[in-house]
Parts: sequence; structure tokens; C-alpha cells
Amino acid sequence: MWSSPAIVTAPAAEPLTLAAVKEFVRIDADIDSFDTELSALIAGVREDVERLASIRLINQTVKLAAASFADLLHLPIGPVRSVDAITYTALDGTEATIDPAAYVLFGADLEQGVRPATGVTWPKPANLPDAIEIQLQVGYGADGTAVPPAVRVAMLRAIRARFDDRPFDLEPALANHRIWLA
Repeated sequence: MWSSPAIVTAPAAEPLTLAAVKEFVRIDADIDSFDTELSALIAGVREDVERLASIRLINQTVKLAAASFADLLHLPIGPVRSVDAITYTALDGTEATIDPAAYVLFGADLEQGVRPATGVTWPKPANLPDAIEIQLQVGYGADGTAVPPAVRVAMLRAIRARFDDRPFDLEPALANHRIWLA
């Protein structure tokens, strides 16, 4: 069982530019009276997409906790760029860090996990719901150019709907771009 991801380092940018959103909602570029509202909508919709799909659009660092090393076989967040560290609470209650050479990030896209390296076994952790902590670098890239086009369009449609005070169901638009947890 996984904890909710905690953001260690927040994204430095948003996946959509204000100019792109203004064009999509049909506001002239030189009109700035809606810029604050649209900027808030961009951030809010990004957060909704990340929460609903268990993905991170722009590079950031997150930390998660799990009860078992077996949980690492299917990471509940993605796309994972790298593993910064894996720590655990040992049976005697001390904290220990796993040597990076002792594990391998495997898989691709949104189907990724961490397993022990060949010939290595995981140590025995304490029986705690947060005995294992993993810190990850996640995201499609430093800006929105690598975000899948369907996700960008879903965000634009959600922003336009919220700006116009109309309904838009974001979750079905993300069905092919989310991590499905059992």
C-alpha cells in the first residue's frame, strides 16, 4: 500500500503557456485582464490531471512511502526519470539506505517499477505502513513540449470549460494516459 506522493521539489514551469491558453479560449494576446484567472486555472487543472492520472507533467521530485519492498514492483506515479534514493526502517528500528547498485528501475512510460539487481535480495524491513521510502525524479520534461498531445488538449478543454463556467469531465479524457492501480 502506497502513501500519497509528497512533493520534495515542485515543478519549475507549467505544461501550458498563458499565450497558448489565451489563444484556445479566444482571448486576444494584448488583453491582460484575465491573465491572473487563467494562470490559476492552468495550475489548478495541472494539479487535477496529476492527481486523477497519477502522473507528473513537468519534472519534479517526489517522495512516497510503502509497507513492503514488493510494492516497488509497480510504482504508483510516473513517468519516472530516475530513482534518487530508497530508504527503509530495519527490524531494529534504525533507518538505512539501499545502495543504488542494489536495485534497477525497469519498464517504460507509465508501467515502471523497481526490483533488486541480479543476485541481490531486499533486506527485511520493519512491519510498518511506511517502512520503505523512495524518492523519485518524475515528469515528462522541463516544460510542456514532451507532455502527450492528448493530455495537453484535455487540459485546454478543461481550462476553457472552467473559464466559461461549463462542465467538462476531465477523467475520461485521461483514460489512456494514467496509471491504473489494482
